[in-house]
This record gives sequence, C-alpha cells and structure tokens, in this order.
Amino acid sequence: MLGEDGLPDGPHRNLVHDLQRLHRLTGYMSTRAISEKVRESDEEADLVSRETVSSMLSGKKLPAWPKVQSVVRVLVAKSVEQLDAQETLRQVHEAWLRASDEDRHGSDREPVHRGGAGGSGQSAYEERDDAEASQRDGPLTNQPMTLVNGSWPGAEMFEVANLAGRTVLSLNSRHSMVKRFLEARNRAAAARSRSEVEDLVDELADSFDLLLMAWARADGMFEAGSSDDMSTYWGMFAQAFVKAQSEAKANHGDDA
Repeated sequence: MLGEDGLPDGPHRNLVHDLQRLHRLTGYMSTRAISEKVRESDEEADLVSRETVSSMLSGKKLPAWPKVQSVVRVLVAKSVEQLDAQETLRQVHEAWLRASDEDRHGSDREPVHRGGAGGSGQSAYEERDDAEASQRDGPLTNQPMTLVNGSWPGAEMFEVANLAGRTVLSLNSRHSMVKRFLEARNRAAAARSRSEVEDLVDELADSFDLLLMAWARADGMFEAGSSDDMSTYWGMFAQAFVKAQSEAKANHGDDA
C-alpha cells in the first residue's frame, strides 16, 4: 500500500508494515468501515476520519497514538485470526513510539526510554548523555502516566488515551505552544550566559500566562459552571504533581 516512492527503511516504515499486516487480516476492510466501526465500538474512543485511516495505512503521516490505538482495536476485532488484543496493542505502541521519536528528532538519534505502555514511569525522548539523563529522570519517574511525542495537524495541544489501564498523554509537537516549550527546553540546555537564562525565564512566564488566558477563553465557551469541576481537578492534580516532583528531587539530591 506504500506509494511507488515508499518510505525509507526505519521505524515509521516498520509501523506502517505492522498496520498493513493487521489490515490484510481483515480482508482489507474499507477505510470508511474502519472509521465508522471506531465511532460505534466505543463512545470514548478517539474519532478517526476515513482520510486519517487512509493516510495511516499508506504512511503519508504519523497520527497521534489515540487514533492509531482506536484503529488497531478495530482491526484486531475484525481479524480472521484470533489475535491477543492487548499484546497487539503493546507491540504496535512500541513501534509507534520509535516512529514518533524518528519523526521528531530524525533517524540518527536513539530513543531514551523511561517506562512504557503498561509499565511504570514515563516514556520520553531526548538526546542527552547518561549523567544528564540521571539528573532529569529521577524526579520524573513517579508521574502516573506515559508521556509521548506525537505530531499531527490541528488545534489540539495533546490527546489522552488509556492503554492497558495506563494513561498515555500524546503531545502534539506541531502545535505552536508545544513547540515553544520544546524549543525553550533546548535553549535552556544550550544557555551560556545570564542574559540568555533571563530571556528564557521571561518567555516561559509569558507562555504560562498565554496558557491561562487560553483556558479562560475556552472556559467562556461553555455554560456557566459546567467546567468548574475540570478547573478544580486540574488545579488539584497540578498541586499533587508539583509536590511529588519536589519530593522526588529532594530524595534524589539526598541519594547523590
């Protein structure tokens, strides 16, 4: 199903081959039928258009994990073979993680894993040496979810899905706000002067203000009081994560 030019050898091509194999086992179920089945199968499933299914199977783009997960569930359910749904999801998720890393960094960088689907801690991808990794991984491994890098067109900054009882948060690296934070992280690592650090702090403070303003604008689009619980829980979990990270950093410093 890959075009004549095809995809170069690598993680994305491997992921597409895995998806095409599952598609073949359904007797080449139509993209429209797959899209409709996703919508019918689970009210909480991530909606996937037939165009997205087509581009996913052809390798034209790398969709966010929630969309891949929804399609894989349908393909497994319609397969002529008795496939283990959770094991298949796990394998495809690993392939998607590698393809996502390649999409963001390029094929010359190796992924640094922290946890994974169904495991403990986070999954993140950064190019850094072991010393820097140990300083940053320690305080973050207690967060109760998997963070992955995705890339898709649209206004969503992130998407949330559940895999094997674990929360998977996919960041959209194409979103301008996500790009701003990712670039700030890279600039922080390269900062060599006090003025560079001060400029970065100012930019991050501005970004935080813009996020709050965007939340307020979005909140205004709902009926009065309908988003009160979301605001409360968001603040509650933010406090809990900050506290857990601070404690983890303190413990990590004591162990050093």
